[in-house]
Amino acid sequence: MRRHFLAFGFAVFTALPGFAVNLDAAQAAYDRADFPKAMLLFRGEAERGDARAQYLLGALFESGKAMPRNDEQAAFWYERSADQDQSEAMLALARMHASGNGVPRDASQAVAWLKQAAALGDAKGAYELSRCYEEGRGVPRDNDAQAMAWYRKASLQGSVQARARIGMLYQYGRGVEQDSERAIRWYRRAAADGDLIAAQQLAGLLLTGSAEVGARREALAWYRFAAEAGSATAMRELGLAYENGATGKPDPLAARAWYESAAAVGDPIACIRLAGVYLEGRGVARSYHRALQLYRQAALQENSDALNELGRMYAQGQGVTRDYANAYVLADIAATLGSAAAAADRDGYAEKLSEEQLRLARMAAGAWKPGAPLPVLAPV
Repeated sequence: MRRHFLAFGFAVFTALPGFAVNLDAAQAAYDRADFPKAMLLFRGEAERGDARAQYLLGALFESGKAMPRNDEQAAFWYERSADQDQSEAMLALARMHASGNGVPRDASQAVAWLKQAAALGDAKGAYELSRCYEEGRGVPRDNDAQAMAWYRKASLQGSVQARARIGMLYQYGRGVEQDSERAIRWYRRAAADGDLIAAQQLAGLLLTGSAEVGARREALAWYRFAAEAGSATAMRELGLAYENGATGKPDPLAARAWYESAAAVGDPIACIRLAGVYLEGRGVARSYHRALQLYRQAALQENSDALNELGRMYAQGQGVTRDYANAYVLADIAATLGSAAAAADRDGYAEKLSEEQLRLARMAAGAWKPGAPLPVLAPV
């Protein structure tokens, strides 16, 4: 009978038929949170040379459940397991070398372990190896062709994520000739297997690449699929699609509903779009108060556009008393985060301030650091 071992925080352990009784006893101990006994039993099998037990023991050391976390011991047992062709142990060692936990940080050694796991037919190993080639981690940069080759192998081994990445490489012509039709085919395969990123990329490609109503309806269906699975990006893009009338007449009510859903889970771009809806009264009663709330929500995530729009509301006295000093502070922070429009607005606000007000505003903006609350100046 197949036995399923619980995850020690980061991996799912599945024992194969015929495992030693001690492994069943170890699982029972783990289930009742008797982690020291579980470790003792796993160690017994591991010291007798069982590759799976060695991997599980390493995972227990890494989890820190039975004793204080010990990455060095975890790596020791992972290596013994990997030496017996346990691919999950190889993946664990690759992760540890990538982070430098328990072993020297060494991206090239991480790649070496991933290659061994991939050679054993491990789909996750092949996928992670592909990402290394795509991102230049542990291998020379500009290796998109190699990345594509490994993504194809990972796809054949069952990796849904690999199929999504193949679609992306075809969409942007990286490592292969750009081909939107092939991108769509690969995205459809991955999205049909539940990959949310593939569903979103497919929807975006269908919307921008076709004027056919059928394609646009399919795009909305994929966005809805991802949105209902919790993707804030998909919720926001559905809102934009309805606002723009992707399949016909614009639907401001549906647009606002999806923007609200995305904003409720913290998407800053959705907050900005929804703030604009309330600021202009598009399909809803104008509400400066609600617009301010939404811009603040996005501004607290250090979104430069939201910071600048919030500054403009202060400068125009929309929902607040007109306040060029705080408008200056917000615009200056937005400019620091890269907004050219904010820099221009800030210079305009400076002309409205006295020397003392400008000095204080510059001091407040200059003292702000990423991660800190937004400064608010008292009237002078």
